[in-house]
Amino acid sequence: MRLRRRTYLAEATYERDKRIRDVAEKFYRQLLSYLKKYPDELVPRRDGGFSVHAAEFWDHPLRKHFGVVFMPKRGSVQGGMGRAGNTDVLVLYNLIAPGNRKHLYTRTTSLHDVVIHEMVHFLDPGSKYKEGTAKKYDAGQLDAKAYFNDAGEWNAFWQEGAAKLERLIKTDLVKNPKAVTHFFGDGSLRALQDRVNRFWDVMFLQSMNKKTRRKFDKRLAQLWLNLKKKGLL
Repeated sequence: MRLRRRTYLAEATYERDKRIRDVAEKFYRQLLSYLKKYPDELVPRRDGGFSVHAAEFWDHPLRKHFGVVFMPKRGSVQGGMGRAGNTDVLVLYNLIAPGNRKHLYTRTTSLHDVVIHEMVHFLDPGSKYKEGTAKKYDAGQLDAKAYFNDAGEWNAFWQEGAAKLERLIKTDLVKNPKAVTHFFGDGSLRALQDRVNRFWDVMFLQSMNKKTRRKFDKRLAQLWLNLKKKGLL
């Protein structure tokens, strides 16, 4: 599936959000598969990191100008998006030390969430990443409300949480129907609302203003309705 990249947050719908999540999820699965099979194929960098071109593993037209760089852990930062020439680059801070590929895909337990978050930035120009936004927040130069209510960051955090919820249902709960009842109670929207802390970043949830909170509630209701239609809740 090829995404048309000229879309904007104002046009957000469940179907459009889902298409972007599906592409991001496929990217994550194919990246993880590549790391497990060919860790020695990663290209060493002078700064102690490793890189791989998306053309090596990603089955998507956008792979031609996209790459991934793995770097040693740096403070609380787990990932980011940037550019190198005409190439978009996903940077993952998940190496245990410079030049060390050990635990490449297991060190960061939230690797899935980080990849989804950053790929949403890449795939949706309406949510186009501002390279300075996350850096300013991490450096204490931007308060939580300004950061989490930024249109692009808000959208990426929303998509990250929704993908985490869908992944849990599809990979774990769907194998054990009784677990759905145990985890989500009666499967009502209220029951899902009571569990949002399980999927969405707590600071994100606490920092939303009235406008973004209404947007969150609307999208959550859409997500719940579609999960119900598919018999997953």
